Amino acid sequence: MARPKAPTGETLTWLHLSDLHACHPETGWDAAQVVTALVEDLQAMRDEHKLRPDLIFFTGDAAFGHLGDGGRSLPSQFEEAEQLFQKVRDLFDIPLDRFFVVPGNHDIHRGRVPKQLTYWLDTAATADEVIDLIRKGGHDWAQYMERLEDYRAFLQSKDYDHLLGDPERLIYTQIRDIRGLKVGVAGFNTAWSCCRNAEKGRLWFGSRWQVPKLRTELKEADFRIALTHHPSNWFGEAEDPAAERDLARDFHVHLHGHEHRDWVQESADGHARIAAGACYAGSKDEKGYNFVRLEVEQLSGRIGRGEVWLREYNDRGARWVPGRIGGKTDKDGRWALGGGKIPVRRRKAQPKSSPLEACIVPGDFAPAVADVFVGRAEQLESLRSYLLSEEWNGRPWRSAPSRECLEWVSPTWQIALPSRMCGTSQAATSA
Repeated sequence: MARPKAPTGETLTWLHLSDLHACHPETGWDAAQVVTALVEDLQAMRDEHKLRPDLIFFTGDAAFGHLGDGGRSLPSQFEEAEQLFQKVRDLFDIPLDRFFVVPGNHDIHRGRVPKQLTYWLDTAATADEVIDLIRKGGHDWAQYMERLEDYRAFLQSKDYDHLLGDPERLIYTQIRDIRGLKVGVAGFNTAWSCCRNAEKGRLWFGSRWQVPKLRTELKEADFRIALTHHPSNWFGEAEDPAAERDLARDFHVHLHGHEHRDWVQESADGHARIAAGACYAGSKDEKGYNFVRLEVEQLSGRIGRGEVWLREYNDRGARWVPGRIGGKTDKDGRWALGGGKIPVRRRKAQPKSSPLEACIVPGDFAPAVADVFVGRAEQLESLRSYLLSEEWNGRPWRSAPSRECLEWVSPTWQIALPSRMCGTSQAATSA
């Protein structure tokens, strides 16, 4: 286990909450104590550990689900959830436009789901047809979104205009400037096909449309965060594991809830998937939340090492305590993040570089597939000219920089090298 180090300079910090399941008539006898202790714990983390988030994320299931009239209705449950949201924002002095929410499976109205729509998704729909359904919108899509009408009305009534960038699909993108770092947030809708119990492996996301759509809207962001309610293993085989691969390729961090378990998974290229536990999910269920704090290196414009602070509710003590996981966290529940640097590009003037350096840009998160250089013909031609220029005369092609360059270029580009550079004529050809 890498021991987390306290940040020494500027930081980017966020608070990740999820799965409140608010419904006082159903759970208030137990939930009130847990939620009150949650607010007290957040205040303690602020005062004792100086954790003051720049952004707050809530990844779905604000409500318990429609159970009837009055306090058991979805609108009343959303009102109850908003009371907690407001307390948390006030505690950290966070403006409304730095608070982000996505819908979860409990935020839908199951009584507004026609059986024939679910039957089509289960038995006849192909991935291409689902993509067309989402992309085209219109009447057919509106029938699927009727189950989220109360959630949409909640966002509208509470002035969450920044979460209504695409009110037809309830997805959005926003960019916030945090001490010179442009942080992009993408809110995805993974709840639109939810309607029943036991849905693991049966849901549709539409990731092939949603992911590139929102990634394109964040092209000016230096650091990109994806918010979903569900992890990718809840989608059908047509989208799992492709959905998680797409999110890992296009976003630096993926935050989700739903499974009520805090966990951190970091890949070699610096992408991190961080799951939040539930604020409340039942008297005997696990409860948890987390803070994330990352170093921002001002000179290099990169996100450096960081830490995830895991918190969990202890039923015996009726209080929130460090979420300790053997071999992963320290005694304070801190999970070291970014054993290597997380590559993030800052959009500011850079010293003039060689074509070789310009070709490899940290932060693009390009996938390791054959079309990695799509759209980079100009850079590649510049690289080719540079390698064949007088500046490279006499340098052995078998040198380390040359081999590194060849590894990048060979899958998709053809470079014929004269014998004066490598002894014999060689070519790197497309596979």
